[in-house]
Amino acid sequence: MTRIFFTPWVGAEYSSGGIFGKRILILGESHYGNGESSPDATFRVLEEYLDCPETVPPYLQSFKLFERSLTGTETDAQQRRQIWDSLLFYNFVQEVSTDAPRQMLDVKNPRQSAEAFFEVLETYRPEYIIAWGYRLWDKLLPTERWEWGEEIVIDGLPPIKFGYYTLADGTRVKAIPVKHPSAGYSWAEWHKVIKYFLK
Repeated sequence: MTRIFFTPWVGAEYSSGGIFGKRILILGESHYGNGESSPDATFRVLEEYLDCPETVPPYLQSFKLFERSLTGTETDAQQRRQIWDSLLFYNFVQEVSTDAPRQMLDVKNPRQSAEAFFEVLETYRPEYIIAWGYRLWDKLLPTERWEWGEEIVIDGLPPIKFGYYTLADGTRVKAIPVKHPSAGYSWAEWHKVIKYFLK
């Protein structure tokens, strides 16, 4: 029986790596709202973003800023679709846990979220994970099947820690955190880190 409630966004070209040539999981933290939830919430949020004209509303800016840190360039609506068609996007917390962004999380069933996360890894077999935000990275992600790697050191930027999750067959999935792209996110600086991480 699946432990996944919020079905991941699976880009049309994800399995081949799309424009990046690599299977990349972008790991968000949680959905927020008034307590109501739907299994297709993640899909609907991405479709809403991809259907935006050039002007993107504030609550969807995270997607625009982050995609630019993947490419290292400003992006338009056409590039937006190519980028997200190449990615897997999934929110770690498998319940609606806040009323609005940047509030304290109240995760009632953290074990379900951890089990669902490993189910996503085994099912979609990403080669890389980029986790949005230090709260997710430091406080929510499971420590089992985890191994630390060396720090990534790039001139002018603070060292970044990364590591690996191990799949059931022994395959290692490389994982790194980035600052959450909702506020104060420099896509140009994070592009340097992500480019190094994915090489």
